Amino acid sequence: MTIQWFELDSTQEPELTKKLASSSSIKNSDKVLAELGDCKSARLMVYHEISVTPGSRVHQSTTMGNTTFKLNLMVRPGDQESYTFQYASSLETLAPGQDITRRTAVKKIDSEFKLSPGKSFVLTGLERNSREKVTTQVLVVRLHGPAQEQSDETAQNGLEAYSSPEATPSNTD
Repeated sequence: MTIQWFELDSTQEPELTKKLASSSSIKNSDKVLAELGDCKSARLMVYHEISVTPGSRVHQSTTMGNTTFKLNLMVRPGDQESYTFQYASSLETLAPGQDITRRTAVKKIDSEFKLSPGKSFVLTGLERNSREKVTTQVLVVRLHGPAQEQSDETAQNGLEAYSSPEATPSNTD
């Protein structure tokens, strides 16, 4: 199972979150990735592909400048190709003195989703607001199998990552 984790600066694209939030369900991930690609002024800040084994826990964090994005995720297998996803996500911004000036946390537990190879679902619309900035999180979940939806090359679908020398991913299981 693969989870694509996107964090977008959608300050210049105020309709992005509303558009994505209305699609927070089982959906064709290609359609969601195309919607993200259509948002030209939304800057991609974080993009990770995370491999997840059902029953495992994932802790992922990325620091970019003075902001740390954190994602904690647990996948529980259910009956007949269904899964329950429980995740907590936070964003921490450091002030010049290295104190955390802003911490935004989102916790979400989704009911079981049926997932078969080649199908996917999308968890979207988690919006983090400050006076100056709007950040939107999108998680695209796929189960691996014979009917792969797309190759890694097309996964970003035209979105260009914001490059920062301070952007460093870390992954602990």
